[in-house]
Amino acid sequence: MSLPKVQILLAWTLCVFAGPVFCSEDETRLVKNLFTGYNKVVRPVNHFSEAVVVTVGLQLIQLISVGRKRKEGAEEWKFVAMVFDHILLCVFIAMCIIGMFAFYCWETHQAQLAVEA
Repeated sequence: MSLPKVQILLAWTLCVFAGPVFCSEDETRLVKNLFTGYNKVVRPVNHFSEAVVVTVGLQLIQLISVGRKRKEGAEEWKFVAMVFDHILLCVFIAMCIIGMFAFYCWETHQAQLAVEA
């Protein structure tokens, strides 16, 4: 297989297997609506032997926007982790204080029982 055929096969495989997985019902309805009455034989070329050139573009600002959203999400989770860490630290300190107090009370109680006996 030549390289373009491999790329076409890979793209087709991705479209077939990833399409149903990643599409919402709205997207599926939109594609169905857009391709209603679509004729595969009609092509936007002067002669049937000409290739159809398709270009796909992505602006840098879109990539930056996605990066910012991911970064903001990570910062939010860092804040949540920090708050949770402080809560657990407070619980740990409180349990240590309660444990020391209980141990002191237990020892005092044991000493009083020994004196009374």
